Parts: sequence; structure tokens; C-alpha cells
Amino acid sequence: MKALLIGSILLLLNLNTFSQTKIVKSSPKNWTRVTIDGHIGFIDDNGNTVVKPIYSTIDKFDEYQKNWALVSWGENNTLGFINSKGNEVVRPVYSTIDKFDEYQENWALVSWGTNSTLGFIDNKGNEVVKPIYSTIDKFGEYQENWALVSRGINNTLGFIDNKGEEVVRPVYSSIDKFGEYQENWALVSSGTSDLLGFIDDMGNEIVHPIYESIGKFGEYHEDWALVSINSGTKLGFIDRNGKEIVKPKYESIEDLKENSIIPK
Repeated sequence: MKALLIGSILLLLNLNTFSQTKIVKSSPKNWTRVTIDGHIGFIDDNGNTVVKPIYSTIDKFDEYQKNWALVSWGENNTLGFINSKGNEVVRPVYSTIDKFDEYQENWALVSWGTNSTLGFIDNKGNEVVKPIYSTIDKFGEYQENWALVSRGINNTLGFIDNKGEEVVRPVYSSIDKFGEYQENWALVSSGTSDLLGFIDDMGNEIVHPIYESIGKFGEYHEDWALVSINSGTKLGFIDRNGKEIVKPKYESIEDLKENSIIPK
């Protein structure tokens, strides 16, 4: 009886720091949820603090990731995760955190800051893609293991891969599907005038976007595509390697297939 009384006194002393504490039973490991000044944490069944009461909210464990619980913190209730050992595995700095595996296995989409720019964390708590993008599309829609991203005031476009690397810098106004003009190439436009060029499926810029129009390859000459500049008044050709075979300086070019004049 004496030992029990001493134990009770010690437990009360451990809890004394949590003035006006509201206690609600919770898991894991016989943890007890505690609050102080509206902030939430956990103590264990020995009265030891395992999670400091600094969080605005703590969700149930295992809802996002095994042994993890979503937490919010600070004036803006930014989000992160703690694990079942009481460690903060993802700092609560994100505006939103989606479920894992929706975009890629073991990744979760996150947003950050007043502009809610997007990135990814993995199931180890690492930030694998910094939240700097305005939009991130699904992987595989343009190119296997690539996702289209946009960034900046003008939402210019590029690609990231499934390792989190930026394989095409987001500098383009538009990016068409690959293979429409030439196998493994995609038509791109850039700048306020939407000048045209090409990138390949390795992320290389094969044809710098300097042309106002680019025709289909083989329409006027085998393996060549008609290009124009200067409001369409200067014509030339590029080849299938992206090389400018005929500098665009001509007002008209004879169609070698039909012996007609371009433009007609």
C-alpha cells in the first residue's frame, strides 16, 4: 500500500508540469494524449513525455503510413508526421499532404507556402521533389516515368522523372505529345511569341524554339520539314536530326514533289 501511494505521488509530480491538462486515452504503446494551452502531445504509462505538447492536432496512427500520425503545428496549422517512437519524421511545414502511392509508389504529394506550390515526400520522410511547382501531372502521360510540371508566374512547362530529377527544365509555353512529328520527339513552344522547336525523349532540346511554324517531315522533301520565321515570310528547312539544312530566308520554295511554289 505504501509503495502504491509513493508511485501515485511520483506520477502526479511528473504530470504537474501539464497545468490544466486534459487527458484522453490513446495509442500506441499505452500512450496517453495530453494537452497544455491547447497544444497536444503524449506521455507514456510511466508519466514520461514521449511527444512534447506542441502540436495543434494529432491524427490517428497508420492512416497515412504504418506507425506514422499526421500532425499540425503553428499559426497556419502546417502539416508533418510523427512516428510511434515519438520522433518527428516529417517536419510540419506543409500546407497539405496527400495519401501515399497516388502519384507514385511510396510518394505523397505535398504543397507548401502561400502559393501552395507542389512537391513530393517519400515514405522515409525525405523530400524527394522540392515543392516548387505550380502543377504536377500524373506520371506516364507523356513519357514513361515522367510527369509534366509547371512553374513560375507564367506556368511554363517541363518534366520530372520518377527519381525526382528535373529532366526537362520548365521553360516551355507548351509541350505536345511525343511521336507526333518524329519518333521520340515532342514539339515545344517558348516565349511570348510561342516560337517552336523540339525536345527528345531523353530531355534534350534538339531544335531550339526559334521558328514561327514547323511543317510535317517529308511533306515537301524527304526527311525535311518546312520552317518559317519573320511572320511566315521567310522559309527554310530542318532535317530529321534537327539541323537547319536550308536557312529560312526565302520568300517561296518550290515543292520538289509537285513542282509547285511554297507558299501557294
